Amino acid sequence: MFAASAQAALISGAAALTERASYRGLRRVAWGLGHVFPSDNRVVVARPDGKLWLYLNDGYWSPLLRPHWAYEPEVGRALERLLRPDSYFIDGGANIGYWSMFASARLPAGSVVAVEAAPQSYQRLAENAELNDDRWRCVYAALWNVADETLTMHASRRFHASGTVVERIAFRTSLTSTISTVTVDELVARYASDTAREIVIKLDVEGAELPAIEGATETLRRRAWHLVYEDHGKDPTHAVTRFLMGELGLRVHALAGDGSFAQVSRLDALDEIKKDPRKGYNFVASSQDLAPRLGRDD
Repeated sequence: MFAASAQAALISGAAALTERASYRGLRRVAWGLGHVFPSDNRVVVARPDGKLWLYLNDGYWSPLLRPHWAYEPEVGRALERLLRPDSYFIDGGANIGYWSMFASARLPAGSVVAVEAAPQSYQRLAENAELNDDRWRCVYAALWNVADETLTMHASRRFHASGTVVERIAFRTSLTSTISTVTVDELVARYASDTAREIVIKLDVEGAELPAIEGATETLRRRAWHLVYEDHGKDPTHAVTRFLMGELGLRVHALAGDGSFAQVSRLDALDEIKKDPRKGYNFVASSQDLAPRLGRDD
């Protein structure tokens, strides 16, 4: 217990020092300390919407030790506007459950389903669900266009947020496992059957967004829904947004860090938005006109 507290204090101090530089270098500090302290050291971090176990050798989530830090604030602002008291929420690529915690604090019991395909991340997702009185359901599967297929999951001990079923990971510490698939339509039929309630879907599944959307055909056709998704900067073809705008004819809005949103009127406009190939960019599509819900269109 003392060792975990000491390790957390050191990481928290490094977070305070690197905050103005967007926590640059903090991951390396956390990883380095992970070689000195026990690898299973963890602490509970209290957040406004609940609590999370933070494994202290996890550099990705170490900014959680700063009480005012917000993960992907543009997604949080969008979800604040999209979620209604009777919404369902499907957290695709839930990782440790940050957005499941966020949504389940706003929705009735049984309304949140968290899907994760990486074994280590799923374990931590389930631990965090238990820590929050099982406010969300956990599903160990990969979102795909068909159910019950077996895929290979490529993950990394350090860069666990980059785990993917669509390509090999070149990290030296890469891990592989097999995982069964599930579709959004199957999850909706199982856990979100009340057709009078809207469905909010968050997709951050590291390159599997298109198959996941293809597996939501019935939901997109028959239900009221909102989709918050990532279109990564490393994809110059903008495949996910191209499919949503071109094949499905949907209106898409880009989410900015300051909480504003802007409709994407032309696909080539994404060339000016997605400038960093190392970064994921967040967008929202909907079965409805988003202007009344999101407030203003910049």
